[in-house]
Amino acid sequence: CRVREERDGEVRLKENALAMQAGLREQITQLQLIHKKLEATHRKDKKTLLATLTELQDDRNTRSVQQEALEVRIRQLQLENKELQAALEQQRQELQKQNSKLEEKPEEIKTEKRACAVNHCRLGSGRKLESQANQ
Repeated sequence: CRVREERDGEVRLKENALAMQAGLREQITQLQLIHKKLEATHRKDKKTLLATLTELQDDRNTRSVQQEALEVRIRQLQLENKELQAALEQQRQELQKQNSKLEEKPEEIKTEKRACAVNHCRLGSGRKLESQANQ
């Protein structure tokens, strides 16, 4: 009876061990499937990240080129501005010289105005005489 119980116990142990092995095999299979899915996801994510990185680098390069172009344009505008300021200063100085010359000659201008006025009066008187003679 005891031998039989021992044999039954051994059989139950073997059956339990086989059941545990089957359960472990099932878990291993499930873990392998999960592992494959994770690897596939990892590859996909890696490709996406590389594409994004490439795009960001391209954007950065584009911005760098644009920034260089803007810096060149700024330098051009600064040079143009300096040239325009120099020309403006030259014109200002010329106008100041002309103004100074005019300020130095107020008496000459008054004399010329008087001469013009006298000539105008003479012409006007001559016209009056002429018109009287014609009448």
